[in-house]
Amino acid sequence: VYGGAKKRQVLCLHGLGSTGSESFENLAMYCTLEYQLIAPDWIGFGKTARLLGAKDSYDADYCTEWLECFVDAAIAQGIIHPPFHILAQSMSAIPVANSMARNEALVDRIAFVNPAGIDRCISLKFAFALTNPFFDPRSFARLIVKEKIWYDYLGWSEKHRERLLAGLENGELETFVRYARAGIHFFGRMKPTHIVCEKFAEMRKQVMVLCSSYDPIFYK
Repeated sequence: VYGGAKKRQVLCLHGLGSTGSESFENLAMYCTLEYQLIAPDWIGFGKTARLLGAKDSYDADYCTEWLECFVDAAIAQGIIHPPFHILAQSMSAIPVANSMARNEALVDRIAFVNPAGIDRCISLKFAFALTNPFFDPRSFARLIVKEKIWYDYLGWSEKHRERLLAGLENGELETFVRYARAGIHFFGRMKPTHIVCEKFAEMRKQVMVLCSSYDPIFYK
């Protein structure tokens, strides 16, 4: 939670493979004079407990149910006070759209950053490696956290690597790889089964969509 109480609240939802602090800590420095940012960790990553036990996965239906459980619990515990705003990045835009019919009265304004289902492109090199049939999901998970691949090829942070290394032990990273692999063509576009634009079209709330070529929009 960033910022004091009694300010306008923004529920900040990160994309797959990240955490609330990793995605929104820098942004919070510029927002807390006017807003309180609530940035949970999705789906067992970071410090968030697994909410749905054996049902945990990374598909759209699971993430929708997770979000609905979280919102109910956060309101009941006095963490979130409707109406609140939503800032959703990448994958998290899909459960926001899926749950909007249920949560519409709780939400004021919505902003999506590179929403999955609308912004279809990812790194072509990463997509080709991810979908390569020579690597099973567990082997690929172990490959991407190797130092040379991580720093020279992907260019991702040390903090991120430390967390995903821990995810190797509990199978979390492998599960993420399986989901990502199922939804991406080798040439870098999401498969039609993961494009849910009709859900976005059903939303009656006004939405601001920010699209960039990659996530550093948060830091600029």
